[in-house]
Amino acid sequence: MNTTATKLRPQIIITWVSWSGKTTLMKWLLEKYPDDFSKPIQYTTRKQRYENELDDYVFLTKDTFMRKLINGDFIEFTEYNQELYAIWRYYNEAKTNIFIAEPVGREALQRYFKKNSIPFLTFYMKIPKEEMQIRLEERRMSVNDIESRMGDLKYFYPLPHDHILDSTDRPEALVNETKRKCDNFLKT
Repeated sequence: MNTTATKLRPQIIITWVSWSGKTTLMKWLLEKYPDDFSKPIQYTTRKQRYENELDDYVFLTKDTFMRKLINGDFIEFTEYNQELYAIWRYYNEAKTNIFIAEPVGREALQRYFKKNSIPFLTFYMKIPKEEMQIRLEERRMSVNDIESRMGDLKYFYPLPHDHILDSTDRPEALVNETKRKCDNFLKT
């Protein structure tokens, strides 16, 4: 990390596999500390489920998505289940933005931040396989979808991260720990 850039607001990357609690932690942080945190705009080609347009994603056709990708509008992008996901490269620099990423996306974000001398913290959302299974079942996913997502775990492994969070902790503990680590980072 470039220490000459620590006066900039650090950006947060929360990472791990689907349903590990990344988006939930982000929402809790935004609710409790709206003056400190912001969320970059995310784009996807998948169909809208329960999300709110613009609050959660901007839903695009694959053609429109590819045009934006070619134009360099995204910091990173990834493909999952034949759908594309990306983060818009323009974000609120006055706040700490919370970037949600799968492991491959995390690596792209880290490269982008390092290249542009932007300070960042990475949080890995540790989740036991048994807990992930329960969360997937609670969302009434099909057996095939659950088996597919659980099977994906064998391809992911934690890499060196700044901080590890236990996604089974109480919400208040996760939020306070994340905020404290961001504040400590700003003091250095």
